[in-house]
This record gives sequence, structure tokens and C-alpha cells, in this order.
Amino acid sequence: MLDFFLILGSSYLFYTWGVRNMFKAKLFKREIYDWFAYAFFMIVGLTISLSVSITAILPLQPNGSVWEKSVIPTLLAIAIGEILYARNARLAMRMLNRGESEENDGQ
Repeated sequence: MLDFFLILGSSYLFYTWGVRNMFKAKLFKREIYDWFAYAFFMIVGLTISLSVSITAILPLQPNGSVWEKSVIPTLLAIAIGEILYARNARLAMRMLNRGESEENDGQ
């Protein structure tokens, strides 16, 4: 149970840091914040994929090859990180564009 809470807590922590850096990148137009956001979302994907592979995939295939045991979690980590990054980039742009359009409507 402790493992679950450690994975959940670290995923939440890195996810919030990624969102924070995503908004900093969009607001201040700094590339370094965008890079940090991408790295944090990849760390979240890595954390989730390793926990899923250890608890679900590896017990189902105990005789699987090393190739299968290493490729599946790696592809899963990349996919989760990329999905989180793309989703939050769209949400950040939508929120910032909405704020700009509301400012322009009021003038």
C-alpha cells in the first residue's frame, strides 16, 4: 500500500510541476520552462508505466523475454508522457487565449 501512495504522490507532484512550468512557458514565452514541463510529464509517464508494468504486465508474462519486459514499459512511458504534454499544452493555450479574448471584448 505504501508503494501505491509513493507512486501516486510522486506522479501528482511531477504533474503539478509540469503544469506550472507549462503555464510559465506560455506566459513568459521562455523555452526553458517548456523543456522542464516536457521533462516533468515524461517523468510522470515513466513513474506510471513502471508501476503498471511491475504490478500488471510482468506477473502476467513471467517467462517473457527481456526485450518484451523492457520495450513495453518504455513505449508506455513515452506514450503517457507525450499524451500528458500535448493535452496540457492545448489546455494552457485555450485558457490563455480565452483570457486574452475576454480582455479584448471589454475594451
